[in-house]
Amino acid sequence: MTSSPGPLVAQPPWIGIVDDDDDVRRALRRLLIASGFAVAAFESGEAFLASLPSPHPLECLILDVHLGGMSGLELYQLLRQRAIAPPVVFITAHAELLDDVEWVDTPCLQKPFDSQALIEAIAQARRAA
Repeated sequence: MTSSPGPLVAQPPWIGIVDDDDDVRRALRRLLIASGFAVAAFESGEAFLASLPSPHPLECLILDVHLGGMSGLELYQLLRQRAIAPPVVFITAHAELLDDVEWVDTPCLQKPFDSQALIEAIAQARRAA
């Protein structure tokens, strides 16, 4: 007698957050979970790198441009060099830093941003990947 596997259950898309501000990480995590995503949050680029390889491949990474230690742009470049960069949405509180990410073909949002703008940016980044 063989048992058949149970029904396949679709897993929610995994979204990573890298932001050095605890309040921002917490708010983004709550928003994304409420929007149906699974979330992994990290306080630095170094912490994110230490988590690799992850048991859950990220479908999008929300990445603060300005981090303590390794910057978000440095992390993004490193991930691209290793050919493991998921789709990215950059976020920043510093409008002048948006000029630094113009060469990147990925959505960039200035804090504070509307929750719908973030969900749309995630969808845009995932479609472009």
